[in-house]
Order: sequence, then structure tokens, then C-alpha cells
Amino acid sequence: MRTSAALLSAVPLVLAADQQQPLIAIPLTKAPMSANRALSGNGTTAVTVRNLGDAAYFADVSLGTPAQQFIFHIDTGSSAAWVGSKACNMKLQCNDRASFDQTKSSTFVDISNGTISDIKYGSGQVFGYNAKDTFKWGPLTIPSQQFMLVSREDDTIFQEQGGYVDGLIGLSFQGGIKDQPAYYYPTVVGNMIENKLISSPVFSMWLNGTSEANGLDWLMNGGEIVFGGIDTTRYSGALQYFPVVDPYFWAVKLEGVSVGSTVVTLDKRYSAMLDSGTSLIYIHTDAMLPLLAPIYGALGMTAPSPTKKGFYIVPCDRSTALPDIQIQLGNFNYPLSWFDYVIALDENVCALGVVAGGTAKEMNYQWILGDVFLRRYFSVYDFGDGNAATVAASGARIGLATAAHTSKPYTGVTTRKTSGSERLSASVVAALLLLWAW
Repeated sequence: MRTSAALLSAVPLVLAADQQQPLIAIPLTKAPMSANRALSGNGTTAVTVRNLGDAAYFADVSLGTPAQQFIFHIDTGSSAAWVGSKACNMKLQCNDRASFDQTKSSTFVDISNGTISDIKYGSGQVFGYNAKDTFKWGPLTIPSQQFMLVSREDDTIFQEQGGYVDGLIGLSFQGGIKDQPAYYYPTVVGNMIENKLISSPVFSMWLNGTSEANGLDWLMNGGEIVFGGIDTTRYSGALQYFPVVDPYFWAVKLEGVSVGSTVVTLDKRYSAMLDSGTSLIYIHTDAMLPLLAPIYGALGMTAPSPTKKGFYIVPCDRSTALPDIQIQLGNFNYPLSWFDYVIALDENVCALGVVAGGTAKEMNYQWILGDVFLRRYFSVYDFGDGNAATVAASGARIGLATAAHTSKPYTGVTTRKTSGSERLSASVVAALLLLWAW
């Protein structure tokens, strides 16, 4: 995790396999809590979920019996679900919008045996106790879901939470590590599959930007997740599928990146992880530096030094002149225009949404394609045969196609409106984006 839809009516949907169980569509929405509602019909269900200022995407999930309501960060780059406890927040060791009171849930089960565990991300760490309880995500009731009841957030996570959100829900692959209990953590979507709550071991994701609403921070029409299949109205052209090449992450073979005639070719060790929990795109330093010259050369500039947080600043009012960045996955190129990769750090302060994440070795020869990429490309996550002996034998794959009707991220060129409880200040969103930059 390196983080910094309209409600579904009757639309054509394609199941990845049989039709025995319903397909579940869950729109991702930047919305105030009062806007949360559900629609159902024709075997589909839509509920509002959230997306914060183009920095991260969130789900409204309930936990416990009776249900307690929470806002969870959606992260395809990790597996665990966690939420801050009431005690943690009362002691000011957690900084969540709401906290879970396990004493009020009749279905809560402590499975920790008194042992404190921890979850460490690219930036940030949480500590707590493993437990199980009933989750409800949209119309799906997910029994005995394992999660961490957090007793302490480190300084980074504490700041990220900011009193706006409550926890995280992981949707990573993990198909190759089920026999490694030290690393495997049962995911919510895995539980859906095992309990036959969805017809196929597939989910798909469409993410949206905020430009059409002038950068509104909690905005309706933020995106959509479909559990069990694919919403064909959310992409154009043909889906291209790539085999998963990592035992834990949703990662595919990566060939290289280019800007104009400048090409960085990679060897067979490289892969690219699709990570909704990461705001930006992270590539290794040796690939980043050659790309800066043609990017800034298009503006008649030399590349500046990065900011302390690693961002490369570009003039907002000249961003339309920036060239495309091409990312090659397998035999296909996936272009990103300025429309996709220019991000707003504050009012009239823009930066590239592609940054250096370290050396190739430090990044384990794996790049991270975060929300900057996933807003442009609709994505499908197919677990394949979960009983197969190897990842390759499972047939696990990722599908990509150009996303339909996607708004670009807000660039901050016009003045961001900040009045009202549904909006965060520009400085708060910028701070969150910087914090969620892994």
C-alpha cells in the first residue's frame, strides 16, 4: 500500500462463469455519509463507497452484530482488514473517525490468544489482536471474517487516518502462499468465494476522478467494484488478460516504459503490481531519471530536483503540453496522458503522478501501478483455480481495458471550493496525498 460511481441501475453485466449466484456491484463514491444507499434488481446490487480527493478509495462496511458502521480504505496491494478499537481511540493511540466496540457485538470472537500482532506497510504500521466477526459489504453478509482489532497506530497511520476514515480492507491475490501461515491473511473476497456468496472467483474495479466536480473531496460517482463478474459499461474496447506472476500481489509481467523516443527496457525479472491502495505510480530510480528529460523538454524546461517527498513539480497551466507516458505490460502498451498523470498537491500546485520508489533491488524488481493508472484502465482480478498447486497452474489473471466515462483527476488549476462539511480543505487533501505516497 502506497496511498497518498454512480449508483448502479439496470446495466448489462457479464459473469465470469455460471449464473448460480448473484453478481454484486459496489459503486465507489466520494460522498457524505448521509448519501449512502443501495439499489437492487436484476441480480445486481449497488451501494455507495468513497474516494477521498483522488488520493484514495474507500468502502462503507459494517462490522459486528448489531452492525457498527465504518469507512475502510480499499487496498488490492495487501490482504488484512483492520479497524481501530474503541480503547485505542479513547487512549489517543488511534485517530479514526469511528471505532469498533467489540463488547457490543454478539458475534465477536477473539482468536489472538493474547498475542499482539502487527501489519507493516510501505509506510506505516498498526498493532493489535486478531479476531473474527461478521462483515457486511453492500448486500453481502460475510460471516466469521478475520481482521485485526487495532490497539495502536504508528505516527504515519495516525496522521493518515486524520479522523476521516476508520481502517483498511485488503483484496490482494495470495494464491501462492496459502500454505504459509506467517504471510497468508484471509481476505474478505476470499471469504466471499469460500462461502459461495458470489458466482465466480472474480472482482473488477472502475475508478473515477474529480475534475467534473471541480475537485470536490467527497464526491458521488467515484467508481465501482463488481464482485463475481464484470460491468461491461465501465470499459471500451477488448479486455486484455495477463497471467498473475506473483504469489501474493496482483502483479503481471512488465516490459518497460517510454516517453516519445526515450525507451527503458527491462529484463525478465520485472513485474508490475496493480494496487488500489497506492495513490501514484512508483518506478525504480534508474528508469525515472531518463524519462524526466523528454517530459520537461516538451515544456522547454530542464528537470527540477524533486521535493522532499519525491514529487516533480510541473506548471499546472502548461500540463496539456506534456507527452504521453507508455507502460508496456506483456505485448501491450498502456499510454497515460497528462490528463491521467498530472496531480494536484494544492491549489495551482501540480506534480507528476509518476515518481521514483527506489532502486530496482529495493523495489524487488516490481513497480507499483496505483490509482493514477487504475483510473485510466478498468481492471479485472481473476483468482482462477484456488486449489491449483502453483500460481501458473491456477490460471489466475488480470484483465485490463480502457476505462469508460472516467473523469480526470482534479489538477487544481481553478480554485477549489472548500466550504461545507462534504469538503476537506485543499491543504488537508494535499497532506493526505503526501502521507499516502507509500
